[in-house]
Amino acid sequence: MENVLRSGLESGSFVYAAELVLGRDHDQSAVETFVRDASQEPNGIKIISATDLPGGNVALPPEAFISYVAEHGLTSVAHLSGKDGNRSSLESRLHSLARMGSENILALTGDAHKDAFAGRAKPVYDLDSVLILTLIDQARRGVEYRMGPRTLQTTPFDFLAGAVVSPYKVGEPDQMMQYYKLHLKMAAGAQFIVTQLGYNLRKLWELRQYMVREGLGHVPVI
Repeated sequence: MENVLRSGLESGSFVYAAELVLGRDHDQSAVETFVRDASQEPNGIKIISATDLPGGNVALPPEAFISYVAEHGLTSVAHLSGKDGNRSSLESRLHSLARMGSENILALTGDAHKDAFAGRAKPVYDLDSVLILTLIDQARRGVEYRMGPRTLQTTPFDFLAGAVVSPYKVGEPDQMMQYYKLHLKMAAGAQFIVTQLGYNLRKLWELRQYMVREGLGHVPVI
């Protein structure tokens, strides 16, 4: 099946996408209805972006839903955050996504945890967004690991990795920290950038001007 996100980024064509916040329950009838309706509109939404426990809340992980997206002929983007799992867990999740044929990953550090079963969950943050991107870049070539005297390599998979930036900070120090982290993310292999939600067109324009000035303008911003 065509990866609409990859082809859209490469051609520069405009494609509709929607981000779905998966709920806490395994019953996802509302989002299933949304996907079904989207798949029946030929000129409508082609990409479904599935969140990974957003806002630090318990929720259905994206791996549980992207196969449903693919069944309806749409392209998925799976969010992958570092707040809930260590590096072994994150690598295992990447293999799970590769097994399902899911190419598009949005790497995030993740939000602070909220209350969960019997209290607040313990944060992990073994890898932040930059190191998750580094892991994904390694997975494109195959991750090497030792088993006694032998060095083994996992099967390469052509992930399309993205990262997030917020251009909407008010203070200059906070905004420059976002730009500095953007440099690190792109050096780690981010192939597209997604901004956080906001409605300040001036700040969006400033982000693009900064990226062009710093030689980062070749990377698409969504």
